[in-house]
Amino acid sequence: MVFWEVLIVLGFVLLVVSGWRLWRAFRQKKPKKPVLLIAVGSLLLMAAGGSQVPVEAAYLKISPQQLETDPTGNCHLEGTTNSEAELFIDGEEISHEGTFTYDIQLVDDGTKELVIKSVFRGEETVKTIEITPSTGYLAHLESQAEKERLKLADTALATAEKEPSQDHFDVAFTQIQALSQSYPELEQRLEDVADYLEILGSLEELEQEPTREGLVAIQTQVAASPLAKDALTKRVAACEKQVHEQEKNTKLVAAAKEKIKHAETTLANDDYQSALEALTTLPTKQPTLEKRLQNLHHAIEEKQAAEKAQADAEKKSAQEKEAQEKATQEKAAEEQRQQEIQAAQEQEQIQQQAQDQQTTQEAAVGQTVMVTPTGSKYHTHKCGNGNFTPATLEEALARNLTPCSKCF
Repeated sequence: MVFWEVLIVLGFVLLVVSGWRLWRAFRQKKPKKPVLLIAVGSLLLMAAGGSQVPVEAAYLKISPQQLETDPTGNCHLEGTTNSEAELFIDGEEISHEGTFTYDIQLVDDGTKELVIKSVFRGEETVKTIEITPSTGYLAHLESQAEKERLKLADTALATAEKEPSQDHFDVAFTQIQALSQSYPELEQRLEDVADYLEILGSLEELEQEPTREGLVAIQTQVAASPLAKDALTKRVAACEKQVHEQEKNTKLVAAAKEKIKHAETTLANDDYQSALEALTTLPTKQPTLEKRLQNLHHAIEEKQAAEKAQADAEKKSAQEKEAQEKATQEKAAEEQRQQEIQAAQEQEQIQQQAQDQQTTQEAAVGQTVMVTPTGSKYHTHKCGNGNFTPATLEEALARNLTPCSKCF
């Protein structure tokens, strides 16, 4: 044992003894000063021994100075420091007895700086160790990342297959594009989803405008699609029903058009009624045809009105003509009757004149009358101006003279 150790041990023993005696002095009520002097002396001995203890220098040794991980990302650190020092690695306190070991696990492909700090008697010693990932660990990380990316791609693709939509397809497409290798099976599944979305787009268009050509095309596509065939088949069946109804409606519309066209040509009410019945039985409204039928109805009404007006005019004209003919006939009959009356009167007059003439001749035998050279009448005396000369009545009658109305 060295001298400073002896002083410390002796001072400690005296301190224990003085403490025991001081306790007895208190109990027995004896003087305490001598005991206190012994205790102080023991403390001085311990202090003198402690002052002789050699001072240990703070240190920190690390091996190796640079670390590289193994293929799994692990690396091993060894070091030594003062046994009484506080040791911190990356802020975490590490228990030790002068030597220490520390295992590090990298979690990514970046370089890590490990800060090691030793604190001994208030003095800090700090060292920084650089840990780099090995080529094997980088390959391991890439493999793990590829597995995770593959898992994400498969999950996104499964979602897109279960619930096909453009958003789900875009997510799956992005995940598959992020893979560092080509996976034909995933790419084929993604292509199937793309084909399904194309079918959905065509199907939506077909539902908006059902056509026979579109129906045939979509049936072929659905037959080749491995996704959601039941749902697609139901929608295609509904479209097929729409197409049948549309084709049926098209035929009915064509028939209605033909009847309307025929009625527009004939403007016959029976043809109009036939076209109206064909139009009212259509399953869908046809505004254009309804407008044509309405115009046709107006045209028929105008035609019927014109025909009625013409018939009325013809009837009136016939009545006027009949009346005119009747009036003409009546007039002709009246004229005939007048002519007959006149002829009868003239005949009667002639007969009367002949009778009068005969009577006059019979009565005027030897009677003298007055005549003029150019006159047509014979007179009983000079009647008016002229060169009258006497003549027998027989002579006047022989000249076809007639009696003067003034004289006779």
